[in-house]
Amino acid sequence: MGGAGKLMLTGALSEPVSLVVSDNLSKRVENNGRPNVEAHASWAFGQPDEATLLKWPVLAIGVSGVAGDFRSFTDGIAGPVRVKETQVRGVALDAAVRIGERFGIQGEIYRGAALGNYLGMIGQTVNSQGQTLKGYGGWAEVVYYWHPAVRSHAGYGIDRMQDRSALSSCVLTPTCQIISNRTAFANVLWDVNTWWRVGLEGTWRWTDYVAPAIKNSGPGAMVSSEVRF
Repeated sequence: MGGAGKLMLTGALSEPVSLVVSDNLSKRVENNGRPNVEAHASWAFGQPDEATLLKWPVLAIGVSGVAGDFRSFTDGIAGPVRVKETQVRGVALDAAVRIGERFGIQGEIYRGAALGNYLGMIGQTVNSQGQTLKGYGGWAEVVYYWHPAVRSHAGYGIDRMQDRSALSSCVLTPTCQIISNRTAFANVLWDVNTWWRVGLEGTWRWTDYVAPAIKNSGPGAMVSSEVRF
């Protein structure tokens, strides 16, 4: 830390575990007793003062990564039981910029393998043959304070699989592997008082599958209420 900015280093150990059931095969993921290692380094310049509504620094940039592994196995419905150690790898870059006291832009890009348990790669880790899936993606949003108690976020995010040939091995049902998922969103959040927040968000999603002719898209809406103690 110094007068020119603030440097922050963060580390963590994690063991995310999930269970995914597809149309033709149950694919289970379990930890193997060794935690994944996560790390994040960031640098921020220009800390906000009390009059700044958007409590971001003027500029913040960061880099993060994760490394580890897990054990996956199939239940034998589509053939012999297979057990495999799958490596988890990922790296991401993030940045945020505040312009004035009310407006900001932030975003992140990533690339990696078997990141489904970290909400990346559209929740996918391995295919039906046990092959590790790779992918990339990112998101960006703008934030604006209309009033000290009212703000809006609007943005766009995408997750995309890198290797279509690995996805195409899902042969029994062509829709069981997703190639890409995109979402546009906008919301408004209102801090009614110090302990109650309400919000309204609209989204539009586009999803592409292994079969080129199969696509899915449509709108969504969410109303939220948060009570703080």
